Amino acid sequence: MDFRLLDYSLKMTNLRISLCKIYGLGLSRSSYLCSLLGLGKSVHILYLNKYFKDSLRYLLLQYTYNIGSSLRLFLVQRFELYISIFLYKGVRFLKGLPLRGQRTSSNSQSIRRFTQKLKHFVKIDGKK
Repeated sequence: MDFRLLDYSLKMTNLRISLCKIYGLGLSRSSYLCSLLGLGKSVHILYLNKYFKDSLRYLLLQYTYNIGSSLRLFLVQRFELYISIFLYKGVRFLKGLPLRGQRTSSNSQSIRRFTQKLKHFVKIDGKK
């Protein structure tokens, strides 16, 4: 049995940990949301009533956090802009190299995994 929250299926575990499964919500933001609701750190989703579930949905919509698909779309649009204006970051992204000045001799694999995932969404020269 799972709890549905904004097109995400959260497992019946600790609320803070389950909120971290939503793309864009980390542990600190999920702890902040729990504290706004007046819930403790070890609250289980199973023990939440309809009022707390609805108020959690309302908080996520009210504060307009970029989470889930809207955050992914924002990142894709930003990298498309970098590529279209030939920004240094965009060129490094197209080559699959680290973007923020990291080492390339020992850190190239982690950025390549990231660019492989993101290149799937970014249009390059009219191609998909």
